[in-house]
Formats: sequence, C-alpha cells, structure tokens
Amino acid sequence: MLRRSILRCNLSVHHRCTRLAPPATRSAASSKILAAAQQLVSPMSSQEDQAADGKLKMLCLHGFLQNGNILRMRIGSMRKGLKSRVHFQFHDAPFHAASTLTEQQIKDVGGSTDGLTWFQWSDLGPGKRPSLAVKFSNWDTTYASLCDALRQQQPDGLFGFSQGATAAALFLAALQTAQRQGKDLDVPLPKFCIVCAGFLPRDPEYAALLESAKVDVPTLFVMGASDALIPPARSHALMDTFDQRTADMFEHPGAHMVPTCTGEFKQQMVSFLGRFDSDASGTVSVGTSLDSLDDATAAAGAEQQKTEAAAVFDKP
Repeated sequence: MLRRSILRCNLSVHHRCTRLAPPATRSAASSKILAAAQQLVSPMSSQEDQAADGKLKMLCLHGFLQNGNILRMRIGSMRKGLKSRVHFQFHDAPFHAASTLTEQQIKDVGGSTDGLTWFQWSDLGPGKRPSLAVKFSNWDTTYASLCDALRQQQPDGLFGFSQGATAAALFLAALQTAQRQGKDLDVPLPKFCIVCAGFLPRDPEYAALLESAKVDVPTLFVMGASDALIPPARSHALMDTFDQRTADMFEHPGAHMVPTCTGEFKQQMVSFLGRFDSDASGTVSVGTSLDSLDDATAAAGAEQQKTEAAAVFDKP
C-alpha cells in the first residue's frame, strides 16, 4: 500500500509569499544570486569529499533556469538542517536555456541567459514554459550526463526540484529500464530519491517511459498545497507512475519551493533518510570552512527567496 504521510509544516514568513516579484526585480535578484553562486567552491573539491565520510551522499538536480550552485544556495536550510547526515552534491543540466528560448523570453520570466535546462523542446510559442511542452527532445544527452555523474560521484540518492525533480524521475525510469535489459550496469542505482515539485511530462513518449518502468526506488514526493506553478495534481500524476509500495508523500502548505527544513518536514526527511543511513549515529560533522559556507549561502538563499519566491521555475 502507498504510505502517504500528508503532513503540514510551519514555513517561515518569507516562504509564504505566493505573488511573483515584478520581472525587473526578479532579473536584478537573479543577477545577484548568479554572481554569488560564481564565488562558491567546486562541489567536487577534495575537502567536500573528505566531509562526506560516514554520511549519505545526495546528488541534487536544480530547476529550470538555475544551475547547481544556485540550488545549493536555495536549499541552505536543508543543508544546514541535515548536515550531520547528508553530504550534498550538485550537477548542472547539459543545455543552456538560451539554445531554445530567446533572450527576451528568458528576461520575461526573470531568468538569466546563463540559466540551464534538463530538456529541450520544439513546440512552445512565446511566453510558454517547458513544463507545457508536449514534445521534448535530446533526452539521451541528459541521460548520459547523469550516468556520468553517478559513475563519478557515486551518490546514495537523488534530490530534484521542479524541472530537476522530473529529470530525476525520468532518469530513474530510464536507468531501471536499461538495467532490467542488462545495460548500464556500471551505473550505481540510487537507493532513494526525493522529488520536490516535480510533474509528469506532457510528452506522451516521456510519460510512457515512466508508466512502463514503474520505478521502485524508494521515493519521497514533496509538494506544495498552494503551488500555482506546479499544482499538486501534476505532482500526484508523476507519483502515480511509481511503484506505490515504495512511494511516500509530504505536502506542505506553501507554494513552489523547497520548504524550510524544520518541524514536521525535517522530521519526515530524517525519518525517510534514516532508512538508508550508513551511519546510524549521524554524528559526523562537516568541516569548519564548509559550515561557514553553509551559513553564508543559506542567508543569501533566504534573501533571494524573499524577492522571488518561485520566479524562475516551471509554470504549468
């Protein structure tokens, strides 16, 4: 039976905003966060590798028009709340959004021309977002990129937000399908996945891949009851393609965001991750320099979300 824990979490005040900031404001904020992200250390540094000892390694996939460093800043609360249990890794999508969208279209949604995307598409008019597309393309490039990331980083699990959540789900479906056929057996199958604000693709071919694979990797689906960009119904549709015996759900009252890692949400995360924790005590600490980076980027991420709560993500 599906174990669905529909819980409610207390969000900080700045996470309760459901209005979008004006495009000009969002663009300025996006520029600031991109500049700050460029100052971050490489997520694959030897210092971080050492800090991963005894912790679960979780590879995180960013949303549309983001990159790995931006997501790192945005989930500062989660990184700080789970730093004794989880070593966070990040991977960039293989495509630049500017290869499909015009500069004006990117500006209209408050993004940057440096923003990345996990999918390319061919059927959208002006003002439309890729989550509306019914014809995605070049998934093989994304799949190969993620296979390489898993071979190199050897994560225990995946985390994806928005478009990155859908990419994580599709990757699991493609990998399990391939491995059941004796292919890509050198790619370590993740032990778990966390899908936050993901959606079932409208491209029938991609949806069919998910429906036929019936992914049985234990997966926690996180969705916001007030998410107007990816309504809960679209997240439920994605969840319904997974093996219901290994799917869990957490619903928070907020909008299109990764909820603050406190209260019931943190309890749910700790409980879910505890099923895969190689170090039951969870007492390994992160290096001092990384703690400082966590504090700084968590503050930057919080400030960014005040001005653009869900400004650059997939609109259904």
